[in-house]
Amino acid sequence: MRASPHPQTEESRRRDRRTEHRHTTNYPTLLRSEPAGIGIIRVLDVSASGLRVSTPFLLDLQSEVEIRVEGTSVVGVVGNCGCIGPNEFHVGIEIPNAASAGQQFSDHLRLLRARLALLDT
Repeated sequence: MRASPHPQTEESRRRDRRTEHRHTTNYPTLLRSEPAGIGIIRVLDVSASGLRVSTPFLLDLQSEVEIRVEGTSVVGVVGNCGCIGPNEFHVGIEIPNAASAGQQFSDHLRLLRARLALLDT
């Protein structure tokens, strides 16, 4: 079997399991986890069923986490966690009851992104 001339990235090797549209963001906020404690994270993208965040620590699969953004709080479950560099992990968080909490969080982040865009102009 011949090797592809184009190297595969981690992203292209993994199959995307979310079917909803993702809203890309790069928003700093807080994450609370019982085993890991509280840490500053970045929300990388959100959809109605979950979100992807960048954390400085490893999170256990199936552990419950709380993410807070300006008074809005969402509780989710860690679906995957991969190390992408020294002290940097990309974490997929599934939001149970996605039809309500996930959509509210997604809408909230969209509003924040619009506000930040106005401040940049």
